[in-house]
Amino acid sequence: MMLVNYISVYGQVEDWLNSFQIRCALALAPAVTLGFFLREATVRRPMMPLKLLSVPNYLPGLFFFLTTGLYVPAAVQFLYSQEVLRLELTRAVQLNLYLIPGVVAGATGSWLWYRLKLPAIPLICAGMLACITYNILFYRQLTAAEGLRDFWLPSLFKGFGICILYIALGIYTTQNIPLKDLPAGIGFLILIRSFLGRGVFSAIFTYLLYATRIRHLEILATQLDPAWRYRWHPGPNSRGYIDFMNRQAYLAAARQLTGGIILTGLVVLLALIAWATLRQTKTTRNPL
Repeated sequence: MMLVNYISVYGQVEDWLNSFQIRCALALAPAVTLGFFLREATVRRPMMPLKLLSVPNYLPGLFFFLTTGLYVPAAVQFLYSQEVLRLELTRAVQLNLYLIPGVVAGATGSWLWYRLKLPAIPLICAGMLACITYNILFYRQLTAAEGLRDFWLPSLFKGFGICILYIALGIYTTQNIPLKDLPAGIGFLILIRSFLGRGVFSAIFTYLLYATRIRHLEILATQLDPAWRYRWHPGPNSRGYIDFMNRQAYLAAARQLTGGIILTGLVVLLALIAWATLRQTKTTRNPL
């Protein structure tokens, strides 16, 4: 896990495969992973019993937990508030307070859902759809003239979706695990959710924002007329046309990345619906 973290975080600093350290980490990661699973298969008391991988719902649940980092990339909104809106650090962090009503609504809805003993898949789909809606709303408001109050509606959907996904996926993934193996199963699940699902995706999104921003800045620079510098009068918090070009390049990069997240999220949602439908069909044909 630390090797994967090193590759995703420091790859953009060390120029990816042009770095000897990145190449070594990329080669060692699968080898160390294989060694870990071989050791777990031979020791008497493994930290992660390999029989968990054959438990129904466990592997699909881990995969869908991995995709939660895709739906709610905190790095995009944070950098947008810093680079474009020029909010102070404390105010940028305060945007997370708008998540609270959505989290309360998601927790209440999940409690009622399981109180009525309804299936988990529709609830998981609802959480994914809420996160996709957050990205759609965020995409529409990617301008340079937004305020703090403009974040309340997207954050409501974000908090609602995150809460539902964590609750529904957690119960769905661990419901068939034996009691004695439950701590190990939950521990690995939290590792996937917090480390790979959030940390690695945040590092990847930060790099994509940086690389795409540079590319759009180069495109804008080729269209710049030197005479335009006389039309821009720097304000107290700007540097004239240079600052304007940087903000426009970031907006274009954020829009491109957010659009890709929306499309990928829809593909994952459709794949979940197709997988659940196929599984339900097989269960109906072979009830035994």
